[in-house]
Amino acid sequence: MIKGYATLKGTNAYFERSKVVDSMIVEGENFSTSKLGLGTHLGNFSEEDSKLYQQAIRYALTNGINLIDTAVNYRGMISERDIGKVLTELIEEGLINREEIVISSKAGIIPGDGEIMLKPVDYLKTKFIDAGILKREDVYMYENLRLTMNPNYFQYALNLSREHMNIETIDIHYIHEPELSISVLGEDEFYKNLEKVIEFYEEQVEIGKIKEYGMATWDAFQIEENKDLYLSLEKVMKVVEGINKNHNFKHIMLPYNLDRPEANKNKTQVVNGKRCTIIEAANHYGIKVNTSGSIGKAKGLKEGKTVRDYLEFICKTEGVNNILVGMKRIEHMKGNLLILKGLLS
Repeated sequence: MIKGYATLKGTNAYFERSKVVDSMIVEGENFSTSKLGLGTHLGNFSEEDSKLYQQAIRYALTNGINLIDTAVNYRGMISERDIGKVLTELIEEGLINREEIVISSKAGIIPGDGEIMLKPVDYLKTKFIDAGILKREDVYMYENLRLTMNPNYFQYALNLSREHMNIETIDIHYIHEPELSISVLGEDEFYKNLEKVIEFYEEQVEIGKIKEYGMATWDAFQIEENKDLYLSLEKVMKVVEGINKNHNFKHIMLPYNLDRPEANKNKTQVVNGKRCTIIEAANHYGIKVNTSGSIGKAKGLKEGKTVRDYLEFICKTEGVNNILVGMKRIEHMKGNLLILKGLLS
């Protein structure tokens, strides 16, 4: 496995060598990241999509984008494997160093394996139930997704992601869509389980398997508190701070774009008795807000909105850090970089 992890010195050296201007850099406590990050969610299990992603990842890492985002369940684990292949090749070729690159991944949704076409239900039985890692009662369903908050699962998934990407340490690791669990378990049971999960994450930071962690959500923080999928960041932080005052919970990821402005519009959160948006709440706690679904869906573009419109909307929002965009075509990446440079210059 590739040793090391992203560092402030390494990432800053990367941006200096790549001639990236300050406005395109997000500074952090442990490392700096490019404003634009490459997402790897979209696509199928095909070799064609893997080839496109591998080309895109190579281009990104050698052209000023040092943030790559993925999840253990993306494309049936294949996205992580594509990242590992390219990362290993570039380091062996001497084109990048591990200390320059920030890798984020996620766990929470039980995956399948796209390479051997093992569906999630079969993966669950073979890898977890039969192996004694989980009991059947540890797993529950939300629509067609299989979920668990058992730390044994997070341990397995984290180690699997490290293996896929051939890295000893993952820089940012997210609890993936925890709102699905609260909708099934209920609030009291969810926060009890969350304590165990946060304890697990703090232990993983301590032993060096991750550097920072957070939550990657879809609906949780922007919807009204009477909804089943609602999460209170204040309650989450009480759990986190109760386990470690000097915690490593540093990030939330959520959808934010022209079509979904709720994160900066709806005052769905309460901090110290004051109502606020999730972006304001995260900024209060010193948590970075990273956007997913940043350029919306094809529908918005078909209605006359442009990629520039979407990126400009986010850039004008105070308190947003990284903009994550799914990009498996180099021409799209070049175009997005050009637009962002123009907006941020």
